[in-house]
Amino acid sequence: IEKILVVEGYMDVVSLAQFGVDYSVATLGTATTKNHLKQLFKLCDEVVFCFDGDRAGRDAAWRAMNNALTIIKPGKQAHFMFLPDGEDPDTLIRAQGKAGFEAEMAKAMSFSEFFLII
Repeated sequence: IEKILVVEGYMDVVSLAQFGVDYSVATLGTATTKNHLKQLFKLCDEVVFCFDGDRAGRDAAWRAMNNALTIIKPGKQAHFMFLPDGEDPDTLIRAQGKAGFEAEMAKAMSFSEFFLII
C-alpha cells in the first residue's frame, strides 16, 4: 500500500471507495491512538489525515499529530489535509470527484509544517 487516508467515519470510507479512493480507513470518531498509528505505519510509509472541517476535526488532527510525535520514524510520513469549514471527505469527493479530491490531498500539509504552526 502506497498510502493510507485516515478519515472520521465509515460513510466517508464508503463514499471515497465509490469514487475509487480505496485506501481509506475510519477512526469511527476523532481519536487516532498511538497503537493505530503503529499499525498503519506497518502497512505503508505515508499516512494522510483528513478529518472534517469543523472544530472537532481540527482537534482530532492536533491529537493525531501529538500521537505521531513518538511513532513517526525516518522514511515514514504523515500529512494533514484540512477541509473547509463544514466540509467532510464525503461531501468533497462528491463535489470534486476522485481527481479533484486527490489533487486537494496532494496539497496536504506535512507533519513538520503542521507541527510548526501549532
